[in-house]
Amino acid sequence: GEGSGFMDFLAVGANERQSHPLFMSVSLSLMAEIINSRLFTTVRDSLGLTYDVSFELQLLDRMEKSWYSVSVTSTPAKIDDALDASLHVLRELTTRRVSQQELERARRTLLARHETDLKDNSYLIGLLTHLQCETVPRKDLKCLQ
Repeated sequence: GEGSGFMDFLAVGANERQSHPLFMSVSLSLMAEIINSRLFTTVRDSLGLTYDVSFELQLLDRMEKSWYSVSVTSTPAKIDDALDASLHVLRELTTRRVSQQELERARRTLLARHETDLKDNSYLIGLLTHLQCETVPRKDLKCLQ
């Protein structure tokens, strides 16, 4: 059910949550969902500047690095405005706090996606990847609980 699986730590205290091996990964995934929502709401729905806009975050088990990309699909006449609006949304992350409603919506989205993805063998294999690898010391069985 909701709240079970590898995201249980969302229900525990802050100290315990931050010590969980997946804390940073899930935190960044939550932020990616929030950014996607803000981009879609602003650039597509409110301003009507794009067919599609998306934020993708690449997280790697074996490196303490990640990167992101923003894809904007628009008409040639609107692409510069769509790009400017997208950049504004990203820059606004430093001044516009994440609301509890945004966080809760992102949490529900990730939990629903996780529950659906558990039925996919490639997703399960991805969860198991690097589980016993010494170069990924924070990935352990807690990641699967």
